[in-house]
Amino acid sequence: MSETQQSFFSVPCEFTLFADPLPGDKRLVDADTLLAMMPRAFRLMAQVNEVEQRCQPLMASLSQQAAELAEYLSLQNLKLDMVLQMQLEKSTEARYRCQGVRFGGSGALVRCDHPLEPGAILEIKILIPEENVAVFAVAELTGCEREESGYSWTLDFTSIIEGDQERLVHASLQVEQRMLRARAQARREQQAP
Repeated sequence: MSETQQSFFSVPCEFTLFADPLPGDKRLVDADTLLAMMPRAFRLMAQVNEVEQRCQPLMASLSQQAAELAEYLSLQNLKLDMVLQMQLEKSTEARYRCQGVRFGGSGALVRCDHPLEPGAILEIKILIPEENVAVFAVAELTGCEREESGYSWTLDFTSIIEGDQERLVHASLQVEQRMLRARAQARREQQAP
């Protein structure tokens, strides 16, 4: 488990975040406590992601020898991931449902209809379907700003499983890479005669 004091970069991305208030003494919890707090579906998603990580070298070697089979297995994996993400979104309940604006390995920025006092401790569930990420963590609300249509919350993770934090960092890198490719493509199109 990571008790995040380090700062990671964040990227703009749409996602869903569910939040429930916690007592202040839950700000920092150990890995066993965090796992016990974690909903079963999020534990399942974490286990699926761990299995996928272990299978990546096998899939890489398989794709060199049997490209069609490797592609088929990758598509089956994607299908399973999509079903799990849909089930997580439908089954997740929380006091607050927020629209994600930015995320990274150390926190998130979201929009919510409700104000909260900075310093509030929250159990959060982050769903980023495009990146196949479902993360459960404890976060502290470090900022709450009034906006035209609600409030902007700044959340810093205080307790997160290390593998989940790595998934968020990897997903943020993937989002950044797509953004850079899109900018490069836009420049090429502008320069084209």
